[in-house]
Amino acid sequence: MNFDVINNNYNNIISNNIVKENEVKNKDTNDFGPVLNSFLQLYDKTSNYELSAEKAQLDYASGKTDDMLEVILLENKAATAVNFSVQVTNKVIDSYKQIMNIQL
Repeated sequence: MNFDVINNNYNNIISNNIVKENEVKNKDTNDFGPVLNSFLQLYDKTSNYELSAEKAQLDYASGKTDDMLEVILLENKAATAVNFSVQVTNKVIDSYKQIMNIQL
């Protein structure tokens, strides 16, 4: 298996899903809307990756395709996207907890 392909797919997932630092800097710091929209887009993309992997599995199982490498790559892409989404969710929850513990 070519690890460069997997690494490029991983980098594409990461670069497509992370809120760019300069986009956040240009926004009003009190506005949470763009950040929330970025999270929602992240989960939509993750869902799309999962659906495409599921479709590839069904196509392979039914004999519509014989490209096992494509199925494996789509499964890995979906798994990476899910892991990334879970990590982002955990970071947001940790940040929220830290903010709630601040003594004023």
